[in-house]
Amino acid sequence: MQAAGMTHQGHLRARNEDAYWFDERRGFLAIADGLGGHGFGHLASQKAIDFVTRDVQSGNLHRDDPALTTLVQAVNRHIYQLSQDHPGADGMRSTLACLHCQDAVFNCAWLGDSRIYLGTAVDSLQCVSDDHTLFAQKKRQGIRPQPEDKHLLTRSIGGPFEVNVGTRQVPMSESGEYRALLATDGLHTAVTHREMSEILFQDISLAEICEQLIHAALRQGGPDNISVIVAKGISAH
Repeated sequence: MQAAGMTHQGHLRARNEDAYWFDERRGFLAIADGLGGHGFGHLASQKAIDFVTRDVQSGNLHRDDPALTTLVQAVNRHIYQLSQDHPGADGMRSTLACLHCQDAVFNCAWLGDSRIYLGTAVDSLQCVSDDHTLFAQKKRQGIRPQPEDKHLLTRSIGGPFEVNVGTRQVPMSESGEYRALLATDGLHTAVTHREMSEILFQDISLAEICEQLIHAALRQGGPDNISVIVAKGISAH
């Protein structure tokens, strides 16, 4: 796997509360978005990514889906404990999205509305994660959502209880080179799915793809922090 990442504060935010990390050799990508409405959001996202980094690099992560779920739940407990240990940080939260590519399978796990996309030039780009927002929950229940519901998370990192982690296993396509995209909502709420796909499958470097994705969001006003990780590889089939 080859990967690149980029983050931008956006035009309106006073602080960048996103964080990301990837390990090309281990086929692992992770991205987090601290919740600005809960104090210490920047700390929550960075500490979540730091925990993931240590765990993956220590070799604790195995290739199966339950292992990734266990990791995300451990991050949740870690951030909650940090919120209890830091005066004024009670209630700090973050999203977290992780992708682990191994043995022709993509293991995905997430909490919140940071998204995971997968696709090839032959198979169209698909969002393989489900947003944990009130907007998405109402749509699934057949209830008419309100625009402001998009910003209300129903699950996130940092709560006092064990949380139901979103997970999905996706077999690697047999149709050649795949592309993976992890993005915070500063990208996917500003840029259309079609434009993201057009940018992602260009024959340019991964760093240039990241830059073009960021600038696409900035052209739409860049109202939020914007972070992306882009990865590619050849099918192992």
